[in-house]
Amino acid sequence: MFFAGFAGKFTPLLLLDYDGTLAPFRVDRFLARPWAGVRELLTRIQQQGRTRMAIISGRSAHEIRPLLGIDPPFEVWGLHGAERLFPNG
Repeated sequence: MFFAGFAGKFTPLLLLDYDGTLAPFRVDRFLARPWAGVRELLTRIQQQGRTRMAIISGRSAHEIRPLLGIDPPFEVWGLHGAERLFPNG
């Protein structure tokens, strides 16, 4: 009953970490590519258009987009939240 009162009133939010979650840790962090199937799954969620998605990382926000390789890009919070990169740049 409690949760039924929220139905249809809010946009789901999916917050994801990059290193160790979407991609394995690497000694050379610029070689950390997403696990197999991650891009496709995130693209499917994004295309449904119902969920706001963002990446939160200890890296600089500008490092994530080329590694993730999803277009249109997600919002990225880098340096543990100190940087914010919107989907439109």
